[in-house]
Amino acid sequence: MKQFIIEVPENETFHDLSDDAKTSITSLQGQYAQGNLVGSEPFKGYRLKLVLANIEPEAFEELIDNTLGLDWLIVASEGVEIEPALILPYMSDISVFDDEDEVVSSEEVTDITDKLQTFSGRVWSY
Repeated sequence: MKQFIIEVPENETFHDLSDDAKTSITSLQGQYAQGNLVGSEPFKGYRLKLVLANIEPEAFEELIDNTLGLDWLIVASEGVEIEPALILPYMSDISVFDDEDEVVSSEEVTDITDKLQTFSGRVWSY
């Protein structure tokens, strides 16, 4: 099993997929974290999802693009160094608090190292 971060259309859910797509994804023993990737937000009509699947990155890409014809993009694969430019636009700003725990400002995320959600016991390559 490998973990992936995939870019999917913002409003698309697993239930919206064709029966063929659902069957193919289920056959990979695919697991999807609920909601968006933690710490991310939609960007230009897409969102990031964390996926765990029993498939190699090249075969997953082939399945997505050519077999299922989904409008998905693999932006990170376990064991492959992450390209920060693909993920940074999705990262939510970080709130800055004062001594009274009031939000006083926010800061843009400029480094994703160790800020990405993972499935338990798994790591990303930076």
